[in-house]
Amino acid sequence: MFRNDRKQHIVNEGAEPQLMRYPIHYKVALDKLMKLNELEWLPLTDFELPAEEAIQFAVSLWAEGLLEPKE
Repeated sequence: MFRNDRKQHIVNEGAEPQLMRYPIHYKVALDKLMKLNELEWLPLTDFELPAEEAIQFAVSLWAEGLLEPKE
């Protein structure tokens, strides 16, 4: 039986991330994420993106297994 676990809903589990392209104005958010160590968290408001874009950006990274949400 298939179970649709909310935490794994659209995650591409087991597959390597593919090339991902983002608009140049996402660079600030990407730079901030790259400077974090694995135990640090960054609020979406720190991405310096409009709220809807910040959410879509975070979800796209999470779906590729590149971002872990804080619970």
